Amino acid sequence: MLPPETAEIGLLSSIKEPRDLTTTLRVGVTQELFLLYGDVFQYLVDFHPEYEGQLPRREDVEAMFASTDQALKFTEGGELKFYVDELLALYTARQVSEAVRGRFGEGATRLSENPHEVVRLLLSDLQQLNTRRSRNVSFLDKDALQRLSWVEERVKASQAGEILGIPTGLKIFDDHQQGWQPGECGYIIGGKGVGKSWLVMYQACVAYRYGKRVMVLSPEMSWEECSLRVDVLLGCLMQREFSHEGLTSGKLVDLKAYQKWLTDLTSREDFICVDSADVGGGFTLASILDLMEEFQPDLTVLDGIHLIRGQAKDKGWEIIKAAADGMKAAAQRTKSVMIWTGQVDKDSNKNSGEPAISGGQAAYSKAAVEAANRVISLARDPGNPLRRTFKVPNNRSGREFLTKQRLAFEVDRGYIEQVDVEEPATFAGMPEV
Repeated sequence: MLPPETAEIGLLSSIKEPRDLTTTLRVGVTQELFLLYGDVFQYLVDFHPEYEGQLPRREDVEAMFASTDQALKFTEGGELKFYVDELLALYTARQVSEAVRGRFGEGATRLSENPHEVVRLLLSDLQQLNTRRSRNVSFLDKDALQRLSWVEERVKASQAGEILGIPTGLKIFDDHQQGWQPGECGYIIGGKGVGKSWLVMYQACVAYRYGKRVMVLSPEMSWEECSLRVDVLLGCLMQREFSHEGLTSGKLVDLKAYQKWLTDLTSREDFICVDSADVGGGFTLASILDLMEEFQPDLTVLDGIHLIRGQAKDKGWEIIKAAADGMKAAAQRTKSVMIWTGQVDKDSNKNSGEPAISGGQAAYSKAAVEAANRVISLARDPGNPLRRTFKVPNNRSGREFLTKQRLAFEVDRGYIEQVDVEEPATFAGMPEV
């Protein structure tokens, strides 16, 4: 970890635009987390709404605090997320140190007298510490002005024709600027072999191309299998054409072009893939949350929520509900996006040519539906093997789409795109601006 002074000045210096300040507030940064420059941060927070969403000039801030114990000189700053993580780590380290001193300091139970009791009490203290840091509470009155910045960002994006959030890759959402929002969860349901894994991997590639960090959790496919799908999907998005069959069979591959493609990919480290081998043979809610904490993705994909393991005594729907609720809470806490796939019930599976018209047609009843903001049901197009149809039976952020939407689904070359958009007369998700 960085020294507190370096981390705090680095964070303050990385707040260069109003949206940077909004981002820090969204992830839970408060004056309390600072050891040295909390008043400076609070000044930025108070200045922002009072002066129509602007930030003060740096030289004015330096002059204001020059004669105090919080005098500082701004630097060039850097990646905001890095310094936020450092600040949170330092704050957590201080809390842990205080908890340990409280149990081993003067007046506390002596370790040599009752070591088991000391350990029990210390574990209790640390558990309470973790619980407090995991809460996601906002005072809707006191913190009301934070929402002004969020809405201002939406207005500016709307006026500029930009997508709000992470693009979904589906025109019915993206054409209305309705990308995946922080804390949102999506659920893709469909029959066996209909292409759910291809669609969710495509959405991960769209997010990655948009500059986001993505993580794919694959209970069934190995990371090697996933990587070849990414090559054709992401390659198609970036005007590089490969054949999935060619890559898997080793036939008809232009090795020079493929090597150039792979070399270009090495410039980033933002596409994480984890298969079951990494987590001891099966994903659990705990292992998923640990991976989200370790890699901090903007978007996490779980290809098969019905494949999560739980306690032996738990029923299938109980395991799925607990997993969906837990991942939803994690997405909200980390301001990230979570998408999982799952199957439809037996009756719907018999009619693979018709997308489900209700989230209730998902397998295991509504165990994972209620935690999802959007449910996308996928089906084959009986008249064209290179097409798929889908509907949106659940959509909390806008209108449901119960008319069939069509996808070009030429997965061998990685081409997935919505065609022939059929949308309702109005779209409830976007206010008039």
